[in-house]
Amino acid sequence: MLVHFLTTLLISKPHQISFLRMKCLQPFRISRMLLCLICAILLLAEAHVSLLLAQPKKKLTPKMISIQGISITKMDVLNSPQKEANISLTPNGRFLYFMSERGGQAWSQFDDAANRADGDIYVSERIQGEWTKPQALDESINTGSGEDEPNITSDGQNVYYQSFRTGWESLAGPYFMAELHGKKWESPVGVGGTVTSFIREQYNEFGGMIATDGSSWSPAGNLFMFTLGKDRKQPMDIYYAKRAIDGSFSAVEKLDVSTPKNERSIFIAADGKTIYFSSNGYGGLGGLDIFKATLNEDGTVGALYNLGDAFNTKGDEYGFVISSDGKEAYFVRDGDMYKADLSAIESRELKPLPMIVFSGKVLSKITQTPLESSIDVSEVPATGSDDPNAAPNPGAYSLSVRSNSVTGEFTALLKPNKKYVLSASASKHKGANREFALNASNTPEGAYILNVELDPVPPRPPKVKTATNATIAGNIAKPVIPTIQPILFDTDDFTIEEKYLDELDKVWDFLKANPSYQAEISGFADDRGSYEYNLRLSQRRVNAVLDYLWSVGCERKRLALKFFGEEEPIALNASEKGRSKNRRVEITFFRKLEDAPVAPATKALPPKTSSNTGTPPMPTKQGNTPSSAITPTPVMTKTTSATVIQKNASPQNASSQNVLPLNASNKAASTTATLVPATKSTLPKSNGAASPKPPQN
Repeated sequence: MLVHFLTTLLISKPHQISFLRMKCLQPFRISRMLLCLICAILLLAEAHVSLLLAQPKKKLTPKMISIQGISITKMDVLNSPQKEANISLTPNGRFLYFMSERGGQAWSQFDDAANRADGDIYVSERIQGEWTKPQALDESINTGSGEDEPNITSDGQNVYYQSFRTGWESLAGPYFMAELHGKKWESPVGVGGTVTSFIREQYNEFGGMIATDGSSWSPAGNLFMFTLGKDRKQPMDIYYAKRAIDGSFSAVEKLDVSTPKNERSIFIAADGKTIYFSSNGYGGLGGLDIFKATLNEDGTVGALYNLGDAFNTKGDEYGFVISSDGKEAYFVRDGDMYKADLSAIESRELKPLPMIVFSGKVLSKITQTPLESSIDVSEVPATGSDDPNAAPNPGAYSLSVRSNSVTGEFTALLKPNKKYVLSASASKHKGANREFALNASNTPEGAYILNVELDPVPPRPPKVKTATNATIAGNIAKPVIPTIQPILFDTDDFTIEEKYLDELDKVWDFLKANPSYQAEISGFADDRGSYEYNLRLSQRRVNAVLDYLWSVGCERKRLALKFFGEEEPIALNASEKGRSKNRRVEITFFRKLEDAPVAPATKALPPKTSSNTGTPPMPTKQGNTPSSAITPTPVMTKTTSATVIQKNASPQNASSQNVLPLNASNKAASTTATLVPATKSTLPKSNGAASPKPPQN
């Protein structure tokens, strides 16, 4: 800006110069020659900075791997005459998810011109070492819009996937997450945040078209990567966003491994640091070759390897995934899935770092009934201190998983040769902590099993019924809102002591009597440990309260959850007495305006009108698009499974909805309860549970 100002002085007319000098420069008596000198210096400095910024990054040169003895077989039991792509394997190797265009479902839409159906997500179970006939997931996930890019979480209880269904923008899509409860998938919620915002921006920038082809989540759920471009036949790049504990995403950035050519089918391995992708931008053996790279902490990519002729041919290979134990890999060639036996291969150039498959069951101690449990596993670093209250290490590895309600089974991926603490909580049961260590002697096959039994909460004596605050018909009196005492917790703990159960019963009694009210549950921690650890600990305390209220009959949608970590202390953390007051959960009540009773109107009210003139048509994939919009793409043997969306009409406007949809980021941070913006303080701060709202059109 300064250079532009000085240049303006030099090229201005005399009377303009006189005016500017009079107003701005006269006090400094700067001559025209001095202005020229200053301008030249600034121009040189600006040119130097621009040169540094424009300097190309060091070009990655892949090393070609040559490995003998890899057995590759075609997976006939999984393949169909149509295309299969985008594979996801559970850590225990029991279930395999993928996309298929075989159709044949009640909701399927077949494109005669492209000779393919819309994509659906299928799953196959391995029984006694053999994969069974794949089955399509039900209509809670699959639709006629086409679903793709399944990513099953490490516990097998959540699936992320892509779908350009009707109104994907207002639904915080096109990436969604659905939870498995028992054997049933719940309705999906959008991932939202910066991921949706970025894809929407690209969609508009590309003139109403967008294509994706492969996505992946890290096992800890803190990193999301996907490929994106304008069209399935045009080059794509790899993008990534980091997810914080509260479910919010960082800005979306392009991964520096991307080239001006084509990158597809990104996969994050079990170690969270090794990635595999396909590209034709680094040369190789043919079309799309499969590459392996290492992620650095700063988002750059380290060593790059071409997997060589054991996997790559003159055609296109893509969709590569490798099991958590590194003993097998799956990939796609010519639209069919293949399996590679790597059990006899020890190459670190090919495989990621080893991880341990940690699994077990959560059971009720007395009845041995399987429980759906929230499980947190955190690394206990070797600090050299025997103090049990020592502050947690900020770099400690941690993750959260969930056990299945029908089987009680859970799975997680852990680093080897580490000590961990497991915390489990379930409805109507006391929470429990278990410490365990992983070493070479107890994980000979790369697996460790630990079953957890939870004590049921003993039945409480019935309480004497008292008058409630329920609104009497015809009387719109404001109920008396009870004051709930803070629920306090021990150091590094989230177990609710029995003495606080009466307070929680008061919460449910009030909510039952007043349907137009909701409860806000806010969790806090003291300042011992890292910010991230304390944020997660406050979340666990909130979830413990949530589990109890749910167990006595409270609907989760009546509860708004927040967690603040070490923020907003009510006492000094300098003493144990002060810290004990900060380890708390606070519960307040607020009214749902849409459910509030309305006083009788004194005058007749005009009828309500709607601004909607009709539902806009659904954005469609290329290939399912009417011929008036775009020519269908002919079927090709060597192609990946990119999904394309065309802007035939504006998606549904989210602003027409009274309630914003809960997105997957929020849901991951707060189970299935409602989230509301923090209103506790007007001071700038990080709100633990206030993830970004889904973007609006």
